[in-house]
Amino acid sequence: MGVMTTVDKYNGALDTPLSAKMVRTWRKKQREEKDENGQVVSTTAWLRRSRLVGRDFNFLEYREDVYSPASSSAVVKLLPCMAVTNAMMVDGAIAALDVSNAFVQAPQPTPRKVSLDGAEYVILKCLPGQRDASKLWYAFFIERLRAHMEISICPVQPCIIRCSCNGRDEGALLLHVDDVLILGRECWISGVLIPSLQKEFKLTYTLVRRSSGGMLEFLKRMHVVEANYDSITVYGEPKHAVALIERYTKLEGRPPRVAYTPMSGTLPVPSSTSTLLSAELAAEYRSMVGIAMYMAQERYDLQFATKTLASR
Repeated sequence: MGVMTTVDKYNGALDTPLSAKMVRTWRKKQREEKDENGQVVSTTAWLRRSRLVGRDFNFLEYREDVYSPASSSAVVKLLPCMAVTNAMMVDGAIAALDVSNAFVQAPQPTPRKVSLDGAEYVILKCLPGQRDASKLWYAFFIERLRAHMEISICPVQPCIIRCSCNGRDEGALLLHVDDVLILGRECWISGVLIPSLQKEFKLTYTLVRRSSGGMLEFLKRMHVVEANYDSITVYGEPKHAVALIERYTKLEGRPPRVAYTPMSGTLPVPSSTSTLLSAELAAEYRSMVGIAMYMAQERYDLQFATKTLASR
C-alpha cells in the first residue's frame, strides 16, 4: 500500500516528525464465506488487529485546519427515513459500507518521519491518530468518488453526498469517517456504486433488499428493516444500559428498582440543607448522567428524565 518507507529511500521534503506506536485490539467484523451450497454469506467474527497509530497531541500545537465533516445523531436518521417514505425515489434501498484501513490510503500532504524501535521511517500515508487524518481521508474519498460519478455535497451537512447520472438522482451517501450509509436504487448500489468503490478501496457492505427486508449495522446501531420497507426499527447497543445498571448496583449495593415510567410523577426538589456529594460520588454521578445523555439520543422516553438529572 506504500504507507511507509525507510529514510534512505526518500529524498523529498518532510513535515514535522510524528510520534507513533503499535496498538493491538479486538474488532468485530463482517466476514464473507461460502456456505455448503457455495453461496457467499456474511458472518460476524472477532479479529485481532495490530496497527501503527500516530500520536499527534493537541497541546503541542494549536491548529484550525483539522475540521472534517461528520454526522450527528439527527442526521443519521435521515436516509432511513427517506427510504421508508420514498422521499428521494420510489422503491429505494439502504446499504451500509465500511472501508478497510481507510486512513492509510489517504496520502500525506507532506510525508512525516517516525521512529520505531530505534529505526527511522518516512510515513507517506495518513495514520490513525493524526489530528488531520479524518480531514485528509474525507477529501481523498470525495476525490475518488468524483472520478467515477457526478456528485454534489450538501452545503449545510457536508457529510451528505448526492450522486446522480445525466441529471437523474441515483442515490445519496452519508459519510462518517470510513463508515458509509447509502440510499439508492438496488441496481445502482450493487451494479454501479459498489463496483466503482471496489476499484479504489477494500470494503465490506450490507445491502437490505426491498423485497425481503433484513438487517444492517451502522455506527453501532442495528437497523431492522421490514419487507417492502414498511418500517425500520433502530436498536442502540445494550452495553450502555448494562453499564449504568452495573455501576448503580456497585454504588448502592442493590440493583435499581424497575419502574413502569421513565421517571416518578414528582420532581425531586433540591433543599438548602441537602448534603453535597463527595468528589468521588460527584464524578461518578456526572459519568452516569453522561451515559444516559448518550442513550437519550435514541430513547426519546428518557430525554426529560435525563435533562432533569443533568440540570442538578
